[in-house]
Amino acid sequence: MKTKIICGLCFLFFFATTSTKAQTIIKEDINKNNEIQSTYKIEENKYEKVKKILTEEEIKSLNNQTVEEINNSSEIIDIKIKNIKSTYLVNGKYRFLVKEEIVSPFAYNDGDISSDKYETTYKQIVMIVSKKENGRYGFYIQNSWKKEPVNKSFDVIAFRWTGNVNAYADTNFASQDYKQYSSQVNPPTIEYSKTSKNYKRFNNGIGISQNLVDEGKVFVNVLKIDVSCQGSVKLYGTYQHAQGDLSLTKSQSYTLSNAGLGNVLYYSNSQIRNTYDGMQGVSTSFIC
Repeated sequence: MKTKIICGLCFLFFFATTSTKAQTIIKEDINKNNEIQSTYKIEENKYEKVKKILTEEEIKSLNNQTVEEINNSSEIIDIKIKNIKSTYLVNGKYRFLVKEEIVSPFAYNDGDISSDKYETTYKQIVMIVSKKENGRYGFYIQNSWKKEPVNKSFDVIAFRWTGNVNAYADTNFASQDYKQYSSQVNPPTIEYSKTSKNYKRFNNGIGISQNLVDEGKVFVNVLKIDVSCQGSVKLYGTYQHAQGDLSLTKSQSYTLSNAGLGNVLYYSNSQIRNTYDGMQGVSTSFIC
């Protein structure tokens, strides 16, 4: 595993600049936020995407510079499902900036074809299916914590699919982003190697156990993989939180089943099964 600093959680968009310039622009914009009124309008082809990410009130709060960046963006990245952004909220005004050098190479854009999400007072889980080049499809799932979890042990995030689906080797990606204090702008991220022992692979899906960092207060957990497929496909996703201490081995003692937690993770051992919170999963159907 390796740790690197990337932009932390919030709200949106690709903007070409260097890290040093990014910080300067953010500070300048914060100083001007009270003075700028949003008189520019988001282009119609971008507006539909923005509405999926922001509320109407948040859209109204955008200043002219941000609207111009949206209109000029070559791609729009839904930051609620990508942990690669910075957001600043000052007196009700939002300022968005994503640094070019940390934009993820697997970020999805116009190819998104299907999605689902579910949230509670503590967590939000979002799943996306994206059509990529050369007949590939990308499966992406992200769990975002809204509050600090009481217990920090091995949580599991996973996919299960039905239909004619084959995962591409070495396209799996997983990460854990954690804020050590609530106002932290650039939280550290753990990226799990493709061969990490934390993964568990099946013909009909994949899961990974992530040991929540003790020092973390707010987390974002991500799992992604590319596949080939034919015909009708049903995709299920889940994030299960361990409410007690579990070892890696116990957290991985699952099979994939419709009868499992979130319609994905089945633990035959009831003690282990009952340790997880049983949060509802997400699902989506599509045709390849």
